[in-house]
Amino acid sequence: MAPFADIHSVTDFNDTTSSLYSEEKSCPLHHESPLRKVSFSTIVAEYDIENVSDYSDEEREAAWYSTPQLREFKRIVKLAAHQMETGQLDPFNLDGTWTSRGLEGRTTAGYRQRRQARADAVAAVFLEQHRQYIAGFKDPKILAEVYREYSAVSQALARLMGKQDAVVA
Repeated sequence: MAPFADIHSVTDFNDTTSSLYSEEKSCPLHHESPLRKVSFSTIVAEYDIENVSDYSDEEREAAWYSTPQLREFKRIVKLAAHQMETGQLDPFNLDGTWTSRGLEGRTTAGYRQRRQARADAVAAVFLEQHRQYIAGFKDPKILAEVYREYSAVSQALARLMGKQDAVVA
């Protein structure tokens, strides 16, 4: 099989050299830079990739998880989330043998919080759409801003967790 390509060695985003494509961003969610650019490396790598129907049974088994394996992963995640909720599992593992990152949304409280945040954001956007319909205009920039306001807390929490992960790593 072909080796995995390092995407950063082939493409470079927001590079000012040899841009083939650029577009103006249409929503106010991105305040840093108004242009999006894609550039391509001068180094070309070509790989022949075998069709999945040509894989041997051993290659298929090595490339994908089986249904029983996926069910076991799901069972372990549910068990770990339950143990986190009941206090049987310390989410702040200090010896670094495992991490609970990503399991927050699998707990009852985490699931409810995520579902409520999504419902609030969707309701706010629908309300703004209705207000615009009644007023007789359409402004997607205002819709984007309304959504941004409702998703700002989730975004800030995600960035904070990412920064904490970077410090630990």
